[in-house]
Amino acid sequence: MKPYLKDLFDSNAKVIYLRRFRLQNANWSKTSQANDYDYTFSSLANSDYHFRMPVIIQSDGLPWKIGNLYLMGQLDTPPALSNMKTLSARAIHLKYYLQYLEHSNQHFLDLPTQYQQRVPRKFKAFLQAVIEQHDFSSQYINNILSSVAHFYNYIQHQSFVSQSDIENKPFRERKVSIPIHNNVGIMRNISVITNDLKLRSSRKPLPSLGKLRDGGSLRPLSSEEQEIIFRAFDKNYASIELELMRYAEETVE
Repeated sequence: MKPYLKDLFDSNAKVIYLRRFRLQNANWSKTSQANDYDYTFSSLANSDYHFRMPVIIQSDGLPWKIGNLYLMGQLDTPPALSNMKTLSARAIHLKYYLQYLEHSNQHFLDLPTQYQQRVPRKFKAFLQAVIEQHDFSSQYINNILSSVAHFYNYIQHQSFVSQSDIENKPFRERKVSIPIHNNVGIMRNISVITNDLKLRSSRKPLPSLGKLRDGGSLRPLSSEEQEIIFRAFDKNYASIELELMRYAEETVE
């Protein structure tokens, strides 16, 4: 039986959902009691309520600070990116990454000089083995890795981590050109940024021309099946296309 991806990690990290969430400023002041503070919250200007806000929880029951900062930051993006369904998917993808970090006792800033030992690269290698051993969809695995790449890019851009902590790049980016056709058929190239966390497609190569692309599922018809087809031809049940194919075969013979 094929396992769930979450069951492949020795981690109890999870995603929970807040019924209603709104970005707020937190202010606090010390009280007369030692180590005691009064807290007040004020809503940010133009801040809307968000329903089913995902929150990533560590195995120890505490929120994953950097992961949830990333998720909250996505609420300030244009509406197309702050769609809660998209945000929920990214939260689940990052939850898998947190599970891997806890499972392997690593930190998201474990980025040593040796490139292949940097934790995003090791996560990619782990997921590659998952595809080979458990037949997971390479497209879904690539969606997870894409969220991890977006996470790193965002926390660097927003300075959630210091430059010294992330001096070695978690992955390599490159610009590629993709040919596209417009609505009148004119082709042009557009430049996009991709990275080397993406796994290659696991699709099997197509057979060469002149060979059946049946995946080994075709077989000769039994005598009984052939008899049924011949009777159908005699009663004119077949379409004109099948009739022409039959005549063509008889001509060749």
